[in-house]
Amino acid sequence: MFGTSFFTINTNAMKPDLRKNDFLIVKEVEEGKLYIDDIIAYEINGNIRINKIINIKNDNGKILYTTKTNQNYYPDIELITQGQIIGKIVCNIPFVGFISNILETKIAAIIIILILLLRFLYNKYAYQKSIHRRRKKAKYIN
Repeated sequence: MFGTSFFTINTNAMKPDLRKNDFLIVKEVEEGKLYIDDIIAYEINGNIRINKIINIKNDNGKILYTTKTNQNYYPDIELITQGQIIGKIVCNIPFVGFISNILETKIAAIIIILILLLRFLYNKYAYQKSIHRRRKKAKYIN
């Protein structure tokens, strides 16, 4: 949506920068606008990773990024290209990811649907009761 993506952190691998259950807002960035120590989200082998850039290398006009998590001593083996990058972390909201994870479960979806259904039925009942009262009141007036 408008070059913005949302993610939830599921591990403490980026601690202390990011913690488990943090909710992240990721914004697309242009090539050449990323710097060392920026935290990025990227896709590799069908998985999305969130790591810190530790080195930037220009290989015949192609920019390659070396990343690693804060908990690892060694950098990741894979070099990341601009095409793999989803974006840069622009906002981190602590603990909101926990709520997001709960809302994604099937049980939460069922509970929300039941609450909405009960609310709909109550509104329908209240509307019919108000119509009945108006008719009854109109009968007494005439």
